[in-house]
Amino acid sequence: MDYFYLCLVIFIINDGFAMSRHYCSYLRNLRKKIIEKLTYGWWISIHSVIDIGSIIGMMVYYKHPQHFWVVISIPIVIILWYIPLGWKKYRENNDL
Repeated sequence: MDYFYLCLVIFIINDGFAMSRHYCSYLRNLRKKIIEKLTYGWWISIHSVIDIGSIIGMMVYYKHPQHFWVVISIPIVIILWYIPLGWKKYRENNDL
């Protein structure tokens, strides 16, 4: 098993859940309930540890040339995910 991809899947699930709150009200409410149960400080701590652990894991198990393209695509996907949100906030704040 390639542990790089295991760390990648953990990263995607963790951040995908956090990012999906912007588009899915069900997941937004679920996240809110989890934060209310755990407290915001614990939520951020758990989320950050999972993020950092999965990123370190991807760095440790980075061995094959195809991993390069995965590492390049992650920030691109995140940027493309948040561009519509930024544009929406910009329009709302400037009454466009």
